[in-house]
Amino acid sequence: MPKYHLDSKDILTNDLSLRERLRFLAQEDGFLNWAALEAGLDAMGAPPGLWVQAATALDELAPQVPQALREILQVAAVLGSVPNDLPYHNNRHYRNVMQELIRLIHVHNKNPEAPFPSLNAAQIVTLLVAVCIHDLGHDGAPDPARAGHLEQKSVDLGAPFLRAFGASAEMLKDLEVIVLCTHVADPPVGLSNAAYLKAAVLYHKGQGPKPSLPPMLEPLAQRRDLVIMALLMHEADIAISSGIDYAHTRQETILLAREGGQDTVRPSQILAFLDRLCDGPWRSAASRKLYDDNRATIRAAVQADISSGDHPL
Repeated sequence: MPKYHLDSKDILTNDLSLRERLRFLAQEDGFLNWAALEAGLDAMGAPPGLWVQAATALDELAPQVPQALREILQVAAVLGSVPNDLPYHNNRHYRNVMQELIRLIHVHNKNPEAPFPSLNAAQIVTLLVAVCIHDLGHDGAPDPARAGHLEQKSVDLGAPFLRAFGASAEMLKDLEVIVLCTHVADPPVGLSNAAYLKAAVLYHKGQGPKPSLPPMLEPLAQRRDLVIMALLMHEADIAISSGIDYAHTRQETILLAREGGQDTVRPSQILAFLDRLCDGPWRSAASRKLYDDNRATIRAAVQADISSGDHPL
């Protein structure tokens, strides 16, 4: 069973000691070049924690963010640093998603894709908070018949702490929608939350009808800002598994399968993940810029392994 205990001792102080050494990651090459990022982290001898990742990102993306919002984000980073030893949905996963979301915000705000707006400081903070809480309490055992129940659990666990440190009702509602949209597995009836989100993306781009959404996701039909926020978060959540390179995709697939009790993973399962759970192309312009070529290379490598016999990874 995963270990859950809230102990903030050293979580922030140790991270802050790395902050200046991490500043180079806020430069454009650091955001866009995964190999350089990993090399930089290896040279430091330790991965950055959530707070130092977020604090460094704020210095570059939203330097004028009010202190009250910084404190809410700091609390979220402590929550996301609660030790979790699941094979996949663990603290490493939080850090990976945080880094990819920072990259996506950076690219999106440089050239926002119509009709979606650029993100302001408060929206950036909300997204970074979402990363920190998006898998709180994950037990590695999703129930297919209860769409989004683990995502809702994560929101419910984080909300009291965030509210106590000043998070508004509006921020908490946005966080709920964003985190719920990281749910990707199709339930027996209806669609995954991510699929509902993608229908809202098409609607706001004038490429599809107004979607019929579950009550908790209805704000997506009215708010383009919330749609792009949820989309960037969702795509950051699957980026390491499907948008970096084949080595990362293989590793993440094996870890996720192990978490679900599977001992054997084959390349054909990766192809099913790309086609079914990732549901085709990247929907945001930022993800297409960062990951399109990578995913094409990954898909070609997977198909080559299938053609060679689909042997276990």
